[in-house]
Amino acid sequence: MPENSYHRILSNRGMTLVEVMVAGSICAVVFLISMTIAAEGYAKSKSLRNHLQSNFALSYIANSLAIAPSNDPRLTPGTHSIECSIYACPVANGGVPATWTVTANEPSVGFIQIDISVGWKNVSTQRSVRTKFTRSVE
Repeated sequence: MPENSYHRILSNRGMTLVEVMVAGSICAVVFLISMTIAAEGYAKSKSLRNHLQSNFALSYIANSLAIAPSNDPRLTPGTHSIECSIYACPVANGGVPATWTVTANEPSVGFIQIDISVGWKNVSTQRSVRTKFTRSVE
């Protein structure tokens, strides 16, 4: 019986300092790994949001130019640019730069070719989405 009580007393002593330090180190490593994963996920979601908003802006501009009347000043030959916050939801610092180039008589007389580009900055990399279409001007 004394051996049994001796073991019971030892088991109630609690954790040693080494065990506490090891447990704390494991918790710290798990916390750092989870914060790294969360930060990467946030960065990817922000990049995806910018890409989706830029695609929305591109679609909006393309559709508005496709249905614009032939005498619309946005359809004159040359390069035009705007901040897309006028047309679509803004991305990052106040808007998404959009440019389009109108080429007259392309592919033939009575048609114009419109090349649209919408860009945004993703961390340190400049990105863009583009589309090109042809419409009549008559």
